[in-house]
Amino acid sequence: MKLAYRIELLSPLFSRGAYEDVPEIRPASIRGQLHWWFRALLHDANLNKSTEVFRRERALFGSIGAGRNATKDDHASKLVVRVGDLPAGNLSTRLPTLPHKPGQRGTRPGDEAPKAAIPAGQVFTLHLIDRLGGLSPDEESALQRTVEAWLLLGGLGNRSNRGAGSLQCLEDGWPTSEGDYTAKVRSLLQGSAFQAWVLPTPYQDAESARKVCTDTIGGPRNTGRKGDDLKQLRNPLGGVGKELNPAFKRRKPSPLKLRLYRFEEGFRIIAVWDGREAITSNTLQHLHSVIKLLADAGKPLGHQLQQVVPGTG
Repeated sequence: MKLAYRIELLSPLFSRGAYEDVPEIRPASIRGQLHWWFRALLHDANLNKSTEVFRRERALFGSIGAGRNATKDDHASKLVVRVGDLPAGNLSTRLPTLPHKPGQRGTRPGDEAPKAAIPAGQVFTLHLIDRLGGLSPDEESALQRTVEAWLLLGGLGNRSNRGAGSLQCLEDGWPTSEGDYTAKVRSLLQGSAFQAWVLPTPYQDAESARKVCTDTIGGPRNTGRKGDDLKQLRNPLGGVGKELNPAFKRRKPSPLKLRLYRFEEGFRIIAVWDGREAITSNTLQHLHSVIKLLADAGKPLGHQLQQVVPGTG
């Protein structure tokens, strides 16, 4: 099996290796995303025994133990992830991770939190190759579903849950209309606890859409008591440190994930809800409540979500 995907960055990629000021399109980071989506989709496929999830996971991605943790079932991964056709030269530039901040009254220089990034518009090729006897038909089908879910619903790098690192597959046959996209996503997520919605407002440039994604409500430093409200809702937007409900440790990824997608009429925001309550500790009611908080705070994201998420309008 040899698969190749031409992929374009729709928004800046904040992903680095050993050097903080040198952003990279890293095969290891892509592999991590594929592993996450593979596990997430399997977790929700009515597989009641976690051992079956781990068995399928190990069969594709490998499992290497050490010392007392090693088992006879440990083996290397059957999947090789490579990245090719990378742009020549150092493309690093400092771009805002919080693009909605500049120009707001009361903001200070640096509040937009600039970091080294690969700018939008760069194109690369993702190569997926099997080895060690190859993949079974079931494994190849599961991998194909995983790749499609990641490219249509996920992202890459830091702040990818808030619109950064959004990707678009340039291969023939991938959806370009909202109808085709929605139908494909519905098929991919069938039987899972994930839900996805295409938000209604089109944007002529991706950065305008990313500003809406990052303009949410935060923790203790936010105005009013929004931070306390988020804690009571078990942080459905994620958080770090003192922002978090005591039930969580130092960091919680956001169960509400936002990415960009380019349709024929422009860029749109895709909202993805991770409904695995056993993993996120959040329910659909928490999503409904945080959408109301966003709308009450005057956030465009909240008003758009109210138009597409049932039970919130």
